[in-house]
Amino acid sequence: MSFKKVITGLIFTTLSFVAINANAALMNVGGVEVMVADVDKYGKGPSSEGTPPELLSFFSGANIMSDSNSDYEFTITFLYKQAGFENVFRAPDGQTLDTDAAANTMISGTFSVGAGDYLTFSFGANCDATFMGCTDVANGMNTDSESSSNANFAVSEIMISGDETSFYLFLNDTGAGPDVDFDDLIVFVQLVDVTEPPANVPEPSTILLLALSALGFARFKK
Repeated sequence: MSFKKVITGLIFTTLSFVAINANAALMNVGGVEVMVADVDKYGKGPSSEGTPPELLSFFSGANIMSDSNSDYEFTITFLYKQAGFENVFRAPDGQTLDTDAAANTMISGTFSVGAGDYLTFSFGANCDATFMGCTDVANGMNTDSESSSNANFAVSEIMISGDETSFYLFLNDTGAGPDVDFDDLIVFVQLVDVTEPPANVPEPSTILLLALSALGFARFKK
């Protein structure tokens, strides 16, 4: 194989490596899009606390999956609840936010997720006064339940900017029967990707620079 072909292959591999890593992200899996304007009771009713976000739509029954091995720092904020029942959100590290919290209460921590795995958060719906005995709805097992009495949650569009990812989660507790108001517990999730590159592996930019330098040297020798 010629030196030129080797260098060209190295450049192509490096560019592919850069592209793959640039696209590493979280994604919504499944779910049915619901227009907020069509949800009559969203953000309305007694037993409320906080302010619901103003969005165009969200995805009922969606689940959130990672397409890469990633480490994250998280901040999760309790935004709103309109519920007479006790509900709770469980973060990936086991911390919780429940419907007794004050608006804008935050929790923060870290977690890891593997490629092709679902983020390990869940909701507990219709709990007792100590937030036990709940109906659990885990990410990865969430389904659209607008026409049933099963608790579920909705997910907003996932927003990504550099290493930062954010989205909203909306619980339906179905405590009094089929419930389609998506506001029994709403949290805002903010993530920062802190994944370290593999040890002893040059940065893609370094590999590309070396490959281009070698190609230039080869041309100079001609």
